[in-house]
Amino acid sequence: MVLVFLFVTTIISSIGWLCCWVASATLVKYIKDRSYTPPSDKEMKECCSYVLKKLLHIK
Repeated sequence: MVLVFLFVTTIISSIGWLCCWVASATLVKYIKDRSYTPPSDKEMKECCSYVLKKLLHIK
């Protein structure tokens, strides 16, 4: 019974991961196709910091 539960949760997590990966890859392709300039290291750090703060509910 535990094995079935672990299998089901693994499948659900895998589907979630796949959806997130596809969304990220789609966004990257869109940005490349539109010839947008890639973000600088400073911009990437700022964006990552913003996203982590929002994700963890830090003000």
